[in-house]
Amino acid sequence: MIAVNLLDAVINEMRELFSDYTLPNKNGVLQKVKIFAQYVPLPQSITLTNKAIGLKNYDEDDYEANFPCIIVRYDSSIDNEERRLEMTTHNVNIMFGVYSEERECQAWRDVMNMIDIVRTKFLTYRILENRYRLNMPVKSQFLDADTWPVYFGLMNLVFESGRATQPAMFVHRRRKE
Repeated sequence: MIAVNLLDAVINEMRELFSDYTLPNKNGVLQKVKIFAQYVPLPQSITLTNKAIGLKNYDEDDYEANFPCIIVRYDSSIDNEERRLEMTTHNVNIMFGVYSEERECQAWRDVMNMIDIVRTKFLTYRILENRYRLNMPVKSQFLDADTWPVYFGLMNLVFESGRATQPAMFVHRRRKE
């Protein structure tokens, strides 16, 4: 539960930071940044059945409709007795994505601005929800692969929390049908 709660806390922070932040979508219309937990939702072109998953490629509109976006992903936890008793470190990755067909290829600036907003927030307030402490270093990078018209950046944050002392209760949540 600690990892899930941490992920939810980071997502809530992203929603607050980017609540009024807009960037152009595929059609050039300013749109609020979408925040996703762990994965981008399945596109409508993928059909799920009881027997099998129909594997289809993203429809262009489905894939590109996700941008601009931030994907907050839980990566790993480390319990290390020698470093600190009763503490756990958690790695959280944040991916930033924007869409731009401009020929000058300057949308990387939007990605870097988004990264700077998050860096500034977490470097200024290193405690999240009075439960998670940000450890240094904070790592960020622009993914310089040829992914035109989509541009990506990545940030890695390491948080420290108290260690779970009792087994968590497993809660099964039914999906809406």
